[in-house]
Amino acid sequence: MDPFRVAIVGGGNMGNAVAQALGRSGGLLGVDRDRLVVAEPDTTKHEELRSAAKIVGTAREAIAQLAIDGVIVLAVKPQVFPSVSPDIRDIVGNRLVISVMAGILAQSVQRDLGGHCRVVRAMPNLPVTLGRGVTGISAGPGASSADLEVAQGIFGAMGLCEEIPESLMDAITAVASSGPAYVFYLAEAMIAAAIRTGFSSDQANKLVRATIDGAAAMLMQDTSSPEEMRRRITSKGGTTQAATEVLDAAGVKESIAKAVEAARNRGRELSRG
Repeated sequence: MDPFRVAIVGGGNMGNAVAQALGRSGGLLGVDRDRLVVAEPDTTKHEELRSAAKIVGTAREAIAQLAIDGVIVLAVKPQVFPSVSPDIRDIVGNRLVISVMAGILAQSVQRDLGGHCRVVRAMPNLPVTLGRGVTGISAGPGASSADLEVAQGIFGAMGLCEEIPESLMDAITAVASSGPAYVFYLAEAMIAAAIRTGFSSDQANKLVRATIDGAAAMLMQDTSSPEEMRRRITSKGGTTQAATEVLDAAGVKESIAKAVEAARNRGRELSRG
């Protein structure tokens, strides 16, 4: 059995991110260009994928190129899945399907794909393209420990991969999958503030990007809590304290918590259709 013959169905940002990450790290997994096929209907994206995978236009074409023991990575948008599933239901069989669709339960994926496939849910974030992603995986109907190992092998080569219960899938979507957008949102605000205080746009971009990069490196290398790390650079009565007091007064921490909860709740809404 060769579990690492993979068809990525859906293309789009996440599907293509996984394809590119597999193309980069695939040698470790036994996935080379001849073993990876991507269904991407948008021809403008074909060039960037061509070095990593075979490219076809439809999900059915992609799955048709798999052996019976191949793996399907299902990366269509949740709202598109109901239109895709009828076209491939009869050819999915009992293959392993790794669903990266937010909000759609594993049992719903299995049901809509004919009832025989084994399902593992995975929720990666876009930094998988750099080998620095975060992915949560959970076993669904019919999935074995070996199937989880396959998912762990694929996504573990792209960064941190954590097994979690399916009940936390909406939460990891809100924290990790959406998480980079929160950091980019912070960067947006810091750049705007830097320009407002007198820096050129170019200088502001360089300063903020390098600041966030350095802070992220410290978070990864220091075992102290973020709270303790923040305290170390917050002198009493100093500039950092003045800034954090404004953030506290504006309820920024509570707003972030509410934002994460809103993202989680939207995932739950998607799961209910």
